[in-house]
Amino acid sequence: MTNQEVKRKLAAILSADVKRFSRLRSNQDEMWRKNGAKMNRLRLEVGAHNAGVWGITLDPSNRILVTGSEDKTMRVWNISGRGELLRVLRPTIGEGEEGHIFAVALSPDARTVACGGRTGSPKQGDACVYLFDRATGALIRRLGGLPGWVQHLVYTPDGRFLAVVTGEGGGKASWSGMKIFRLPDYTLVAEDRDYGDYVKWVESNPTGSKVAPSCMVTMPLRPGPSRQCPTSGLPGASIHGGSPSRPMAPAWQWDFT
Repeated sequence: MTNQEVKRKLAAILSADVKRFSRLRSNQDEMWRKNGAKMNRLRLEVGAHNAGVWGITLDPSNRILVTGSEDKTMRVWNISGRGELLRVLRPTIGEGEEGHIFAVALSPDARTVACGGRTGSPKQGDACVYLFDRATGALIRRLGGLPGWVQHLVYTPDGRFLAVVTGEGGGKASWSGMKIFRLPDYTLVAEDRDYGDYVKWVESNPTGSKVAPSCMVTMPLRPGPSRQCPTSGLPGASIHGGSPSRPMAPAWQWDFT
């Protein structure tokens, strides 16, 4: 499947979500505001996300797509044909915003789905990532002890590590950080908390030897591409950029530099 075909299928799957269900959700919210004390909240399965989609990930074959949403679900799709919904994954949720999914990642063997967002309890220093078995939908593990909401996560292409970055806007630097877990047992092998604002993204180079997070402050990459993955040790170097100084995401050049 070509990149253009993948893009068209993604657009077909995702573009109708909010348009199709915004009126339904608006009516449900209005009913809850008026009668919330008198009624139980009913969970409806409508076949697609009914809120914004913040995270997407593809398997290496471009056949399996996973989406994560503010509706507090993840959905697994087979996009090799017409975009078949295979499974709905539901992490632990709470009242209000707890359970919003910002980031999803598929392990390189496509067996494990990792997700995070407003998951866990950062006020207690225990925000978390959930791991699901993609084939069965079973919740298989919780990676806790994260300092803030999960903004992004990525498996290295060699399948050896999972990198997770956390944070929150509004100057909560204490919620910001990066943790790196080594597979298959997800042992914590490296951590970096030296950030001045929340960390928005992390990307691995194609070999899995280095990772580059981006911090929403005056340093576009902190640490930068010379930051080594745990196999080579932390810390690494930082790259200081010019204006604009609030980068969203890094990317690796084809020669990994």
